[in-house]
Amino acid sequence: MEAGQLSEILEKELVGNHQYQEVLEIFEGNSSGSVWLVGGMVYKTLINKLYQTSITTDDFDFVTHKEDIFDLPAGWSEQKTKHGEPRLQREDIRVDIMWLENMHSILERGLDYKIEHYLSGVPLTIQSIAYDVREKTLLGTVGIEAILSKTVGVMNQDEYDYCLKMYGDHYSVERYAQVLGFS
Repeated sequence: MEAGQLSEILEKELVGNHQYQEVLEIFEGNSSGSVWLVGGMVYKTLINKLYQTSITTDDFDFVTHKEDIFDLPAGWSEQKTKHGEPRLQREDIRVDIMWLENMHSILERGLDYKIEHYLSGVPLTIQSIAYDVREKTLLGTVGIEAILSKTVGVMNQDEYDYCLKMYGDHYSVERYAQVLGFS
C-alpha cells in the first residue's frame, strides 16, 4: 500500500469525524501557513482501519509554524502546554498545537524548521508520520512502514531518552507496541 492510498483512507475517516471538522474550522480562520495533523490521531486511525481494531485517542496534535490562535469559537478556551504552546480545550475535545520553532529535537540538532526535520526527530518510528490538512497528503515513509509492518522502534535515540526521562515507562517502545498490538 502506498502513501496516496493511505492518505485517501485517512481523509475519508477524518471527513466523518465531527470533532476533527470542528478543529479544522478553527485553523481555517486563524492560521495562514501549513498545518499537519500528527500523533495518535493519524497512526491509530490508519491502524484501526487497516487492521479492524478500535484503539482510541483522546486528543488532536498539530504541528505548524508559530502563530497565535486568536479567535476561538464559543465554548473553547486556550491554555498553555508545559512547553508554552497553545492547548485548545472544549469539554469533549483537546487540541495541542506544536510549533516547529519550538521542537526540542529540531532545536537540539540545530536544524531548519521543516516538517521533515520533525519527522526525523520523533522518538518512535510509529510517530514519524504527518497529514498535511490543506494538501490532504500523508508524509513520513518511516511511519508508514511502521504501520504496514506492524512494528514500533526507536526513531531518534536522543529524543527517546529525553521522553523516557520526562514521561517514564509510559513512553517505552514496549508499551506502544503492546497498546497497538505491534511488535
